[in-house]
Amino acid sequence: MIVLCLRVLGYLKTCTSKAITGPVRVYAKHLFDWRRLYNDLVGESCVWDFKDLFLACVSVFGWPETIEQFFGTTHTPLALDTIIKDWNGEPLDEASMMGLLDLFTSPVLQSHIGRKARKTLLMHHAKALADSVEQNKPELMKTRPFIQWLLAKTAHELEAPPERPDGVRMEHFGGLKLDQGAGIHLPIYVPTRHSRKPDWDMFFFRSTPAQRRVVELAVRTAEQIGDYALQAEAMKLLILQSQDPWRLMSALASLQLETQGDKEGYLSTCLSMYLVATDLTAEANLLRDLERPCQGGNMLLFEQCENASLTWAWVMIRILLASSINGDAGSDTTTDSSEEPSPFLARRLHLDGTRLAPYIAEFGRAELGIDISPPMEPLSVDDRIEEPDYSDDQRIAALRRRFARGASEAREASPRANPWPYYTGQESDPLAHGISPSVRVNGWPSTWYEDAQH
Repeated sequence: MIVLCLRVLGYLKTCTSKAITGPVRVYAKHLFDWRRLYNDLVGESCVWDFKDLFLACVSVFGWPETIEQFFGTTHTPLALDTIIKDWNGEPLDEASMMGLLDLFTSPVLQSHIGRKARKTLLMHHAKALADSVEQNKPELMKTRPFIQWLLAKTAHELEAPPERPDGVRMEHFGGLKLDQGAGIHLPIYVPTRHSRKPDWDMFFFRSTPAQRRVVELAVRTAEQIGDYALQAEAMKLLILQSQDPWRLMSALASLQLETQGDKEGYLSTCLSMYLVATDLTAEANLLRDLERPCQGGNMLLFEQCENASLTWAWVMIRILLASSINGDAGSDTTTDSSEEPSPFLARRLHLDGTRLAPYIAEFGRAELGIDISPPMEPLSVDDRIEEPDYSDDQRIAALRRRFARGASEAREASPRANPWPYYTGQESDPLAHGISPSVRVNGWPSTWYEDAQH
C-alpha cells in the first residue's frame, strides 16, 4: 500500500500544483523509520519489495534524501556498497540477482538521480550482475531485468543532441517543453505559433548502429515475453534515436491504444507526433486522432484525462493544428513569425489553473495570452513547510498546525467527521508523538507499526 501511495504522489508531482503535493510529501517522509523498515526487508530477504519501495521513494523524495532515509548517508558509493553487502549473499540466488539488477538499472532509466557519476556507479554494479547472468544463467537473458539492463546501458551511452551550426537553441523558439517527470518520455512541445515549432533534430539523440540494434533486440524480446509496458519503453528509446520517427511513433501509439489500453500514454505519443507532422496530411490525421470520440458517447476520448499538464497541451496543440490546416498559421515563411496573429487570442480561452503546474500557467498567461485562473492559494506563513531553511522539527510543527486547523474545521462542519479515518483508538493526530503514528494502522503489517514506535 505504501509503495502505491508513493507512486501516486510521484505521478502527481509532475502534473499538478506543488501546493497539492508538497504537504503530503513532507508528511510521507516523516511517517516511518525507514532505516528499520529496510532492516526488516533485508532480514526477510524481500529484495523485490525493497526495490519497489526504494524506487517509489526516489520518485518522491529524490536520490539524496532517499539514500539518507534508508542508509543514513548521502554518499552514493557508501549506500550502494551497503546494498551489495546486505543482499549479495554467497551464493547469490536468482531472485536476489535479478532484483538487484532491476534496482540498479531502473534509476538510470527513470533519470531520477541527476548526476552522471551516480549513473556510472549504478551501471558498474549492474554490469557485474549482467555478466554473471550471461555466463551462468543465460536463460535469464529473456527476462524484464536483463532487457532493462540493455536499455539502461544504451540510454547511459547516448549523446545529447548537438548544438545547431547556426547557434539556434531551444530557448530561441519561445515555446514550452512539457516537464513529464522521470522516465523515458517523448518530447512534447507547445510553441507560441505553429511556424515556431522546432525541428525534430533538436530532440533526437545521436547513436551508433550497434546501439540501435541493441534497442531493437530489446523491443522484440519484450514483445516475445508479453511485457508490453517494457516494449513501449524500448520503443520510446528507439524513437529518441531515430531521425525520422513517424512510423515508429505510429506503431507505439497503436501498441498503447489497442494492446495496453494506455490512454494517457497514447495521448503523450500523439502530442509528441506534432513535432514530426511536417505536411497538411499528417497534421490532419494527427488532429483526427487527438479528437477521437469516446465509444458510445458524445465526449472526446481525452476530455477526461487525469494528467492536467497533458490535458493543457492537448488543448493547445489542437488549436495550433487547426490554425495550420485552416491556413491561419502564417505559412508565408518570409513573414516574421512574431507578427503572426496568435491562434490562442482569437479563442478567448478561459482555463482552470488550480491543477496546473505553475510554470505552465505562467507560460499560458505571459506567452499565449490565455486567461488562466490562479493556482491554489499558497500556504499561510505558519504553514510553509517547504521553506529551504526550515528544519525537520519546524516542518513537523507546521504540519501539526495545519492538522489542528483542519480537524477543528471538520468538527465544526460535522461532529462525526474524522479527517484521519484510517487511524483508530487514540487521538487522531498521527504526529502527536513525533514522526511516528500514534495508533495502529488497519491492514498494515504489525512490524511496521511496532518499528515506528522506536
